[in-house]
Amino acid sequence: MARISTMQVKVGDKFKLKTNSYISYGLEIGDVVTVVQKSGNYIYFDTSAGRIQIPLNVLDKTEETIEEIEKEIEIQQSKIDENKSKLDWMQTTGNKVYDEIEFKVWNTLKTLNSGSTDEQKAKVIAKLIKK
Repeated sequence: MARISTMQVKVGDKFKLKTNSYISYGLEIGDVVTVVQKSGNYIYFDTSAGRIQIPLNVLDKTEETIEEIEKEIEIQQSKIDENKSKLDWMQTTGNKVYDEIEFKVWNTLKTLNSGSTDEQKAKVIAKLIKK
C-alpha cells in the first residue's frame, strides 16, 4: 500500500496494524484501530490499556464494508437513543445534571409500568443494570 501521510488522516479513520509491537496493549497484527487524535507522525488510539500513539509506518488504511458501516450506524444510533432517553428523563424530572442511578431507577419504574411482557421488562431492566 502507498505511504500514508498525516495530512490524509482524520479522526475516525480506521487502520489495520502491521506489527505485533503493540501486543502488550492487547493489539495484534491485523487488528483494526480507530483514530481518536493525531499529532506529527503519530496517530492516537484508545485501547483497554488507555490511549496509545502509533507511528503511521506500522499501519495500513482499511476499507470498510457495507456490513461494517451498517454496524457502526447501529452503534451510533444506540448511543443517540440512549442520550435521548437521558434528555427525556432530565426534562421530565427537571434535573439539570444527569445522575446515572436516578436515571436507571426512573427507567426501571417506567419499564415496570409499561404494557410490556415480563420477559421484555426483564430484558430492559437487565440492560439498564449492566450499563
